[in-house]
Amino acid sequence: MKNRHRWAIIWGFFVGNEVVFQCRDEGPLRAPVRWSRGNGLPLPTGSRDINGRLEMPNIATDHTGTYICEAVGYPSSTPGSRVSVYLRVDSYEPPPTRPPSACGVNQATCNSGECISKSMLPAPEGNYRLVGVSMNVLGGSVEIQDRRYSIPTTAIRVLPVGVQVQIPSVRTLAIPSDVIPYFALPPSHCGNLLKSYGGHLKYSLRYRGTGRSLTAPDVIISGNGLTLIHMGKESWSPNREHAVSARLFVGDWFKKVSGRPGGDQPGDGIEPATREEILSVLSNVEYLLVRAQYDQGSSLDTTISGIRLDSAVPINTGQGQAVFVEECRCPQGYNGLSCEECSPGYEKRQQGPWGGICVKTTPRVECRAGEYMDFNQCLPCPCPSEDRRFGTACYKDVDSGITCECIPGHTGRNCDSCAAGYEKSRDYPYQCRPISATCDVEGSLSPIPDPSGRCVCKQHVSGSTCNECQPNTFFLSSTNEHGCIDCFCMGVTPTCASSNWYRTQESAVFLNNNLGFTLVDETQGDEIKDGFIFETNSREVGFREFSRYPPGTYYWQLPYNFLGDKVTAYGGYSHTIRYVPQPGGQSSPNNAPDVEINGNDIRLLYFRKSTLSPNRQETITVPLQEQYWQRQDGQTANREHFLMALANLDGLLIKATYTTSTREAYLSNVILDIAVPRNTGQERAYPVEQCSCPVGYTGLSCQECAFGYTRSLRGLYLGLCEPCSCNGHSDECDPKTGVCRNCRGHTAGDFCEECEDGYSGDPRTGECQLETARCYCDPRGSVRADCPDGRNCLCKGNCEGASCNLCRPGTFSLQEINPLGCLECFCSRASTECASANLYRSSIDLQIISGPPHGVTLTDSTRTASIKEITVDPSTGELVYRYPGGTRSERLFWSLPAKFTGNRLTSYGGKLHATRRYLVRPGTDTTPGEDIDVILVGSGGISLYWIYGSLLSGQEVGLEVSLRETAGWRHIGGSGNMASRSDILEVLSDLEAILIRASFTDDMEASYIKDISLDDAVRQNTPFGIVMDVEECRCPPGYEGLSCEQCSPGYYLDPNDRSRDQQGTCRACPCGDNSEGCRFEGGRPLCLCRPGFTGSYCEAR
Repeated sequence: MKNRHRWAIIWGFFVGNEVVFQCRDEGPLRAPVRWSRGNGLPLPTGSRDINGRLEMPNIATDHTGTYICEAVGYPSSTPGSRVSVYLRVDSYEPPPTRPPSACGVNQATCNSGECISKSMLPAPEGNYRLVGVSMNVLGGSVEIQDRRYSIPTTAIRVLPVGVQVQIPSVRTLAIPSDVIPYFALPPSHCGNLLKSYGGHLKYSLRYRGTGRSLTAPDVIISGNGLTLIHMGKESWSPNREHAVSARLFVGDWFKKVSGRPGGDQPGDGIEPATREEILSVLSNVEYLLVRAQYDQGSSLDTTISGIRLDSAVPINTGQGQAVFVEECRCPQGYNGLSCEECSPGYEKRQQGPWGGICVKTTPRVECRAGEYMDFNQCLPCPCPSEDRRFGTACYKDVDSGITCECIPGHTGRNCDSCAAGYEKSRDYPYQCRPISATCDVEGSLSPIPDPSGRCVCKQHVSGSTCNECQPNTFFLSSTNEHGCIDCFCMGVTPTCASSNWYRTQESAVFLNNNLGFTLVDETQGDEIKDGFIFETNSREVGFREFSRYPPGTYYWQLPYNFLGDKVTAYGGYSHTIRYVPQPGGQSSPNNAPDVEINGNDIRLLYFRKSTLSPNRQETITVPLQEQYWQRQDGQTANREHFLMALANLDGLLIKATYTTSTREAYLSNVILDIAVPRNTGQERAYPVEQCSCPVGYTGLSCQECAFGYTRSLRGLYLGLCEPCSCNGHSDECDPKTGVCRNCRGHTAGDFCEECEDGYSGDPRTGECQLETARCYCDPRGSVRADCPDGRNCLCKGNCEGASCNLCRPGTFSLQEINPLGCLECFCSRASTECASANLYRSSIDLQIISGPPHGVTLTDSTRTASIKEITVDPSTGELVYRYPGGTRSERLFWSLPAKFTGNRLTSYGGKLHATRRYLVRPGTDTTPGEDIDVILVGSGGISLYWIYGSLLSGQEVGLEVSLRETAGWRHIGGSGNMASRSDILEVLSDLEAILIRASFTDDMEASYIKDISLDDAVRQNTPFGIVMDVEECRCPPGYEGLSCEQCSPGYYLDPNDRSRDQQGTCRACPCGDNSEGCRFEGGRPLCLCRPGFTGSYCEAR
């Protein structure tokens, strides 16, 4: 017999806990077992002995002692037939209620915050809400109805220094008369506010109204199960500015007290809250509410502004000491000013006052595969079937029994039955085989097993049902002749998975512009750039003058936005073509390829199997997969050449002339599927590989060299990425040419191999020394052209060097227009090394056409409303919204479609463009008020706004705002602080929305917008020049992206670890080789297992 729990002494069990012992006989008799207590004592009252499972609920100290398990039927002298375990029960005294000092536990002592100075929280930022509160003030009943009654936030208008609510008719809220609307301050003014004790909440109040005055608390705070109210000492008059102040101190706050019939208080009422109760609420504020309704009138129009909440900081702010903020000396396990938090290694247990007590956490024991955890011990899984094991792992189930995780084909608690779709084989119970037609149709050559009962898998597929990709392959698909796709990764790593990017499209629809499309002959020697015609109804671009050019096959040549790095296009694209042959030429089709791609000196051709009919539009879908393309020698293209070409497309040609003498050719609706690293609402780009790149490489297919590396001619495919060779004087270079940047130590040359003028030496073996005194000051980095001391230049703040020609460490992009000379590296606060990325200016344009959705909607500043009743005026190319008459116009913004959002770091330094105009109702005031014109909404809680100025009714004005900190961007909300470079980049790294002002007065008739575009930057060369202001950082392990803004494959963002950034820290996934990564969910990383694998760490098949 084996005792399943072999402890000598049980430590750490306290009074009131439940203890369970379980044992069984594993000898030849499999005899029943029974429990008894040592020294002849009876088992504790309430205990149950059920088939060897001893359950003892609610243990006490007198239950300490020895407990014996014995097998029935064995002689007492039989070795192992009798085992014992010793149980020790410790008493535990929960801490009493908090002492007058209000420190978190009774062992703590405190003093006033002698080293803590008064401060002030930044003005609220984020989304305000309206919350209904039902109350009976005299009876003390106050109930926050946040979920029961829905008050629309569309009525809220966020101002640069506050917030306003406007509701023409309160009756439309459909809430009871005893429910009063309150402003709920954003999360920045909730949570732990203990540092605010003794300070004030101050704000300015102004409301419009004509009804009878309403009695209600001005401010309500709620948290830790308590709700406190603050009643103002004076009444507030309408149409006047009032300064409101609520001190967070004893005597200023009240709580509900229940009546005591027959006692000194027969009915419910209110009484002052104690200091302890105020501190309890402040330790975890869930709601901080400011009254929005002050009279019983029919409308609601209230503004609060200048919101300030006192706080405290450990530095001298010049505002005096925060003497009422206590600073406790906490016992072991507690920390925080009032011991309100648990130290690392401790956790909060909901017991006692003030949110619970801190108890030491039990160290977690990690069990190996094939074991399970029971009472902090690892025990073997009981999943055998004779001498074979059909369970790879197990766990303790809700009934305390052990349940096995079975291999495919087996099921049951101990994996001793065949699963659905499987049947007993001839040598059962050793094997379950798939029943007829159970082979995976995506990965098998036939859905029917062979005569031996096994599925025959495609080349890159494995598993008993052919449902798993083999190592170093990914994406199981029925359309793939090999089942799964080989990882290519430019030959630098064999490890990859399906990308977690999503599909979107690069598209072109022709109205009155050829959008950069041209015509070329098959040699690409002659290029036709003009003479195009446009068919408005069919949205085609056409050409009718082939007779003026030499005979031959002509191709539509696609512009730069369809070229460059297009590895994410792997999968397919489409276009619509039409041609009109010369009379008599229909019977002479040419045999030239239909589509041609060129990239990295690789030319690949696509031939359509069916012929194209003349004189009608025909849509052609071209799959961008290697098996459909061929090389110039007629051989089928392989995956390696195909991805190498897509990695740097410099030509994409679509055949225009299909006969020997074509008269007219037309093209329309060109759509190229690509992928982006955000959820676009379309399908995931599963056929696109996402590789685990080695150091020095970046990109989904490791197709680019990382910061500090450059391409060499050595190695296979695109060549190796090797460290920059700058003779030790720089670690920055061009990733393609290897030319060094920012050479230091007075060196120069492509590889920092020369000395600057006026210096001598050999930089390849040593340093450059000053030869002659000279004064030359680089105008990009110097404050003045001369040297104040005759030899040294006066440098701008971010520049250094004798001639101020270098960016100091942690900065980049030396430019004369920059007052600091160089820009600070942002790098998402994960690195301080960066340089200018090798990018060229491009543009994201919105084609406004009727028919397919343009994606623009109308919303309010909080993005609660969504209005899609927008029309298109084809004659002007404008989007038009006509406001409903008879009511006050809503404050609306144009919300740009998804193609303008997501990761837009490459738009930094560029501009947002649009053209707007509006009309007001006849006979109304046409003078617009100043308001926010553009809002950038970031996913990290930061939103920025920009104000253009006045715009008169009927006036058409172009909007052009720079996406840099010097343009006047400010934080939205109460502060209105100027945005920094870091603020701009943080918003652009994950841009949720771009809102452009549509409403200008309260009497709008219509609003118009057109010519919407956003500057961007891309890797391929464009006609618009190079971009200097976009950074490319040297990212630490676990980070990737131009600004290290995202986690690398195999890492996840842990929002609880803010050691690097407020958004969190990238940490390695705790998963094995059988995972495709992980995501943070439910407070922990969740492994994403490859098909065919399961378990917490993808360890089981």
